[in-house]
Amino acid sequence: MPTYVVENPQPVPAARWAAMFTSAAGPESFGVVDDPAPPTAAGGPVWAAVSVKPPHPRPAQGELYVVEERFSPPIDLGAAAPENPDLAPCLQRHEVDWVVSYIAADGSQCRCVYRAADAEAVRAAYRSAGMPFLRVWRARATGT
Repeated sequence: MPTYVVENPQPVPAARWAAMFTSAAGPESFGVVDDPAPPTAAGGPVWAAVSVKPPHPRPAQGELYVVEERFSPPIDLGAAAPENPDLAPCLQRHEVDWVVSYIAADGSQCRCVYRAADAEAVRAAYRSAGMPFLRVWRARATGT
C-alpha cells in the first residue's frame, strides 16, 4: 500500500493516519497516511513517500526530533542505502537514535525522525557528517 506524507495536515479521519508528528513549539507538522489513494483536502502539500526504518532499532530514549532535508539533484532511491554510512557513526557519537525516515518517491526531500536529548545533538550529528538540512524541530507523535 502506498505511503503519503501530508505537510501541516488538517483533520483527517483518525483511521487513515499511520503516524503524525506535531511540533512541540511551532506550526510544523506532518502526517503519514498508508492508503491506496492520496488524501484530498488534507491541508498542505501531499507527496508520495517511501518509509525506511533502521534494521536494528534501539529502545526508545529521549525526545522526538524531525529533520527536514531537500535534495538537489534528487537522490536515486534505488541506489540509496537504508542507513547513511557517513551519518550513522555521527548519530552514535552524539547519542541520537534514528526512528524512521519518509523519503519522497521522487527523491527530492525527506523527513527523518530521531530520538535524542535535544535538537542540538541532532544538528551536531548532521554537521559532523557534513550533511545539509533545512531545519530540526522537536515533535510529539500522535496517531498510529
